[in-house]
Amino acid sequence: MKKSYLLLSGLILSGFAANSQQNQQNSIPKINPQMDIAVKKVAPYKGDESGPYIGLMPADNAPRAINSEVVGQTIYDLQTNNSTDNRIYYWPSSGNVSAAWTMSLDSDPWPARGTGYNFRNSGVWGAYPSARIESVRTGWPSIAGLQDGSEIVIAHSGSVANPLVMNKRTTAGTGTWTQSTISTTTGNALIWPRVATSGNNIHVVALVDPGTQTSPITYMGQQGAMVYYRSTDGGATWDINSYIIPDIDQNYFTGFSGDAYAISANGNNVAIAIFNQLADIVLLKSNDNGTTWTKTTIADFPIDLYQIDQGLDINGDTVYDTVWTCDGAGAVVVAPNGTAHVFFGLMRVMDDNLTDASYSYFPGTNGLCYWREGMPALNQNTFTNSVITGAQDIDGNMQLDVTGLALYYVGLCSMPSAGVSPNGTIFVSYASIREDFESNGQSCRHIYAMKSTNGGNTWTGEVDLTPDTDQNLYEHVFASAAYHVDNKFRILFQRDLEPGLTIRGDLDPPVNNDIVYLEVDTVLGPSVGITEQILFSRNMQVYPNPSNGIVNITFETTQSAPIHVAVTNIIGQQVLSLNKNASAAGLQTEQLDLTTLTEGIYFITLTSGKQQITQKLIINK
Repeated sequence: MKKSYLLLSGLILSGFAANSQQNQQNSIPKINPQMDIAVKKVAPYKGDESGPYIGLMPADNAPRAINSEVVGQTIYDLQTNNSTDNRIYYWPSSGNVSAAWTMSLDSDPWPARGTGYNFRNSGVWGAYPSARIESVRTGWPSIAGLQDGSEIVIAHSGSVANPLVMNKRTTAGTGTWTQSTISTTTGNALIWPRVATSGNNIHVVALVDPGTQTSPITYMGQQGAMVYYRSTDGGATWDINSYIIPDIDQNYFTGFSGDAYAISANGNNVAIAIFNQLADIVLLKSNDNGTTWTKTTIADFPIDLYQIDQGLDINGDTVYDTVWTCDGAGAVVVAPNGTAHVFFGLMRVMDDNLTDASYSYFPGTNGLCYWREGMPALNQNTFTNSVITGAQDIDGNMQLDVTGLALYYVGLCSMPSAGVSPNGTIFVSYASIREDFESNGQSCRHIYAMKSTNGGNTWTGEVDLTPDTDQNLYEHVFASAAYHVDNKFRILFQRDLEPGLTIRGDLDPPVNNDIVYLEVDTVLGPSVGITEQILFSRNMQVYPNPSNGIVNITFETTQSAPIHVAVTNIIGQQVLSLNKNASAAGLQTEQLDLTTLTEGIYFITLTSGKQQITQKLIINK
């Protein structure tokens, strides 16, 4: 039976224990031992599209504290293999919103699959779409707007004849779509595109069809080569076509997995982040509108050009190791100052059977990672230092009481998407397991959000954007955030009655999934929407950080109120608990003596009522 709690909990990072072969981070605890097991994985190039059709999901009219609205539906429920496409575009000049998703309202083999589209004009959404916008079967749409007011949707058809299908219309939300094909010089089908725009420039990345494990397709020495396209005239012509950026060719990578990448653009700054699970995680950055590119390593995988069944022995001791990496689901956003900010789910992998053509991942891994340009590359010793949040210990028993896990092939806290405001405030949404919500033995996921007002140096506490307020408790996944943020942070996500998918993984019976638009006020921070007065009006600052143990914390309050101060270590154990009182509104300062604590990572959490803010502290004596 599902349990429902509306109380928002603060950030307590709880991870799963490293495998006994792991050489680093042995302090991360085993939260739920039966869930912390290695699961075999072969890169899912093609989804399994089998299963009987059994009908529609009932309508939901539940009240929501945060403004949300169902804008469409789909029975085909695989919105991405890893990272989420750009599925929502906010028009700052008009306040209108365009939304797109992979939609099919029929059954396997999904002949009507294509782009579901809806438009919000002056705050009002159109009727649910009943047919795709394309004339051919497509999937994986990305939507974007151009400076001239036109909008585009680019999707793949999976065929050589129509590698990438673009639909465009000159006025967003109205008029006839004009369909064209983006040609390719590869001679192969292109799949899983990503699109970003700036001005009337269009930037596209996609993979050359990699085939399957049993019938691989190789192009330019790679299975799943990544190609880049650019149009500087709104899609009329493509002056860069089928371009493989040199720093990611066969000399550096054996190929790329479906949807394990993201793209963002602002002015002439274009960023492509690639979230490899068995290779380096990298950022490709262009400062001249895609003409030239520079590669920066975000995280260094310990073995170059790694091949499955090679054996992950990173220290040469003949014992196969468990390695820190990403889970393939990530996001990138280019801020107005041109800096690229990157997010991805934390993961551990192992390859200790050299004859099964697969490797293992640990679905119980917990953590959302953050990196930006200028930061050093992560390695096996520093990987978990990049974690900024994770699935929460709601009941406070110092562990995550996770039941079964639906198969999305990601960690407990993942599927990030990001947006940015004109003043450079960075917003990130993500899907995270709730230990207090479950359905038929599987834990449910909710959509959360955080923001940083100082370029990623510190982050606000996380806020659940999808609280369940009635008996209909749902699974919330595949959130896509609008790039442009003003006084609202806007996302589009998929909502289901059950965790897991019809198309792959669990192979649940197909039902109609809601596509939901959600917006939350950003003026007072992402806590707006919670039915309680805001107390903390400014991010908590912790200094010095790193510290020898004498720590100052400052924060600002809107009223007098009791405040609880808690310090927890990286395994979620509370090492200090204090009750304080803000005697009046304004700037508050407290000093903590933590000199008795050992060196390591800790988290300071302030709680007042249902509101919490958390900052990470490093003690280094």
